[in-house]
Amino acid sequence: MFRTGVFILMLTLGDALPANSGSGTAPVMLLSIYAPIQTDSPVRIVGFEHGQEEIRFVLSNTSDVAVESVIIDRVTMAPEGCAATPKGRTADGGGRSRIAILPHGEAVLSFPQVLYPGLLIHTSREWRAAYMQTEFWVGGVFFKDGTTWPGTIDSHIAAEPLDPRLVEAQISKCINVAAVASAIQPGQEIVFEKEGPESSNTETASPPELDFSCTLKGAKALCHMPLEKGSRLTQVPTSGASHN
Repeated sequence: MFRTGVFILMLTLGDALPANSGSGTAPVMLLSIYAPIQTDSPVRIVGFEHGQEEIRFVLSNTSDVAVESVIIDRVTMAPEGCAATPKGRTADGGGRSRIAILPHGEAVLSFPQVLYPGLLIHTSREWRAAYMQTEFWVGGVFFKDGTTWPGTIDSHIAAEPLDPRLVEAQISKCINVAAVASAIQPGQEIVFEKEGPESSNTETASPPELDFSCTLKGAKALCHMPLEKGSRLTQVPTSGASHN
């Protein structure tokens, strides 16, 4: 689904890596997903739905014209000082995904087997990151009347977050980087434990946000997703997606 261009930002870590607290507790890897507010786009991500197998996007069409497909872009990054490797960012320009959204309507878009929590966890472990953040946004809209937003859609995605303030606000989550890095093992099994008890705040957060974590215990990464309340819309899979 995603045609991927990878851009690497060298992170200056040096003495910024905090030492292991020595408390004896298993280190925890934190991950956040955001949909920055887009005031200019006629279609916006207004929420996330999730399961262990996929992450879904709740899309809202604010225009008077029906939508037939969209492009979802993303940037994944470990803020400076949050990772123990020099790799820091990837930028993905999404392919064109077919989804019918009525004027002023909403629909859910999913990418089964393509975008799922485990993929982000693997990236975070590859970077040996204590905290990693991904921003998703609408990069292009194709309307049923043949028009598009923007008028010319650029396939190049810069390796920069759409809203840098979301990154800056979470720097405090970069704790125990050295402990997380040392606890990551080759072939470490990802195990999703029972959801919750906290609920996802994607229905009320501004911008929409989805947070989860993985506790690194020996040969296993025990991961916890927030409790999902269930889809409020009909899900639209990308089985009919065009990969233009």
